[in-house]
Amino acid sequence: IGVSDIAEHTGVNRRTLERRFKSATGSSLLHEIQRCRISRAALLLRETDAHIKYVIGRAGFSSYQQVRQTFQKHFRLSPENYRLNHRQHRINSSQGGAFASPR
Repeated sequence: IGVSDIAEHTGVNRRTLERRFKSATGSSLLHEIQRCRISRAALLLRETDAHIKYVIGRAGFSSYQQVRQTFQKHFRLSPENYRLNHRQHRINSSQGGAFASPR
């Protein structure tokens, strides 16, 4: 989904939609769409074992390169490393963490 899709669906001119959105939120509509995409991709990487191609499509990214660049910018990690880091964190948390005392 993109800005043009939203404009078409709402019946509002794209430029008018962008101005109104920015006025109401202080952020651009494109920025909000990107934020939603990255949040969705991050959730799918954390919570599922879905293949990266599936994650890319479900999150609304058009290519692996696009999602990789976005993850590098926001998390300073590739999507694969993001998933590995969060899996390791989940494992540590479920085991009482790295500094848990023995029971």
